[in-house]
Amino acid sequence: MKRTSDFLNQNNPDINKKPKFSQASYGDMYTQYAGMNPATAMMMGTQYSASPAMSNAFPQAAASGPFPMGQFPAANGSMYNYTGTQAMLGTQFGGNMNSGFSSTFSPTAAAAMVGRQNVEVSRTIYLGNVPKDASATEILNSVKTGAIESIKILPEKNCAFLSFVDPTSAQAFYQEHLVKKLTVQGTELKIGWGKPSPIPSSIQLAIQNGATRNVYLGQLDASVTEESLREEMSKFGPIDQVKVLPEKNIGFVHFTSIAAAVKAVTTLPTESTWASRRVNYGKDRCAYVPKTGQQQQQQSGQYAFGFQHPLQGTFNFDPYNAANPAASMMTQAYTGMTGSNLPRTLYLGSIPPEATCEDLCNSIRGGILFQIRYFAEKHIAFVTFVEPAAAMSVHNQGNFTGLFVKSRRIRVGWGKPMAIPPAVLMAVQQGATRNIYIGGIEDNITEEKLRRDFEEYGDIELINTLREKNCAFVNFTSISNAMKALQGIKQKEEYSGYKINYGKDRCGNPPRRLNPDRVTEENEQA
Repeated sequence: MKRTSDFLNQNNPDINKKPKFSQASYGDMYTQYAGMNPATAMMMGTQYSASPAMSNAFPQAAASGPFPMGQFPAANGSMYNYTGTQAMLGTQFGGNMNSGFSSTFSPTAAAAMVGRQNVEVSRTIYLGNVPKDASATEILNSVKTGAIESIKILPEKNCAFLSFVDPTSAQAFYQEHLVKKLTVQGTELKIGWGKPSPIPSSIQLAIQNGATRNVYLGQLDASVTEESLREEMSKFGPIDQVKVLPEKNIGFVHFTSIAAAVKAVTTLPTESTWASRRVNYGKDRCAYVPKTGQQQQQQSGQYAFGFQHPLQGTFNFDPYNAANPAASMMTQAYTGMTGSNLPRTLYLGSIPPEATCEDLCNSIRGGILFQIRYFAEKHIAFVTFVEPAAAMSVHNQGNFTGLFVKSRRIRVGWGKPMAIPPAVLMAVQQGATRNIYIGGIEDNITEEKLRRDFEEYGDIELINTLREKNCAFVNFTSISNAMKALQGIKQKEEYSGYKINYGKDRCGNPPRRLNPDRVTEENEQA
């Protein structure tokens, strides 16, 4: 039986888990891969718009953007009137998503956040619409974000799979070509994500010892040419590029995979013709950083997602961040902003002695939490949001209308700025929250048992079971602990038959609307 959450109308009370599938056309390339990154929805402007009035909320982007506007159906009928953080989440606990919040822009991040079903980060990029006669060299000429583990071209399917050594390099490449067209032989390629897969252990060990797909050859004879070198080296595997520097008597052979390069470096020294020559690994040309990039890297110091290299180009106008705070994580990668400089942590003081961490989370609305730390003996707490914009919104709410816990107004201020680990940021892009959903539970799964089984992964804020729906939710105090729990609990045999995924952080529901008279009265009392 299908849940009502599988369809567009999400005003039903049983919305406890994310939709299982997209309502958009399966044949649409960009719609299929939109779930892999919230920025994808941002880049497509208003394709999820709910009304004709919103048909083009990004005129600047529409004029020069890579995608035509207005192509796609609405992503979620219950989220049209919300911005940023509010739109990204539904109502696990029955919050009304159709209250009177207004917005200038259509929400888009929600469509992306529901698409991914696990936190395993992919390092493989899918390239579609590849010309049948396209070579690896033509494709790799456009790659400058990180070392490549392998590239596989499937001419019969007009596609290719580009596997990086580091997932962050894949993420950087993906982000770069959301705004910059990738063309081969004049044809624009489609970009998506490939299936996550680990690097083979033998290759991983070789990489740790300095292996790349580039083989350095020294002390070459003057008779060695690029053609002769390509012919001799091709026995180890497909070749991307061959370079010979006769004035230095050296050469470089870029294979299409590290595995082929390892085979060459291992085998050549055992052959008599190569015994007296130098054979080693060179630098992958795809990891090259131009001088302008080095200067930018020195100025910015680091990148929001731990990118090895900055992306090319500068952007004087940022239409995406202005449209939706959910895009801020993406645009940080382009501007070189450091996550540690962005205020996303709130200080909560004067908390009632009898209040619990659950009480605090029941009062916080407007943004997904990265973590919450409650010091009951000091009556204070520190709440870190995923998005700085959400922290600002809650801060303003707390100082204007007030933030109430146990019917008492608490103090709201700023905590020390902190950076969220890149691995957590990427997991959030794929749908990670601090809430774990367990579906298909039986009567023997009680709150006490869930607490015993899950508390080894970290502090738990709330456990909620819905017997009538045979499901439960375990809310941790941090996303990091929820990530560990999702991976760990799936390894336990007794949980193998259950559906385990991320639920929705209720703190991400929109703020409650207070009676204006009550707000005035409370402010006067404060």
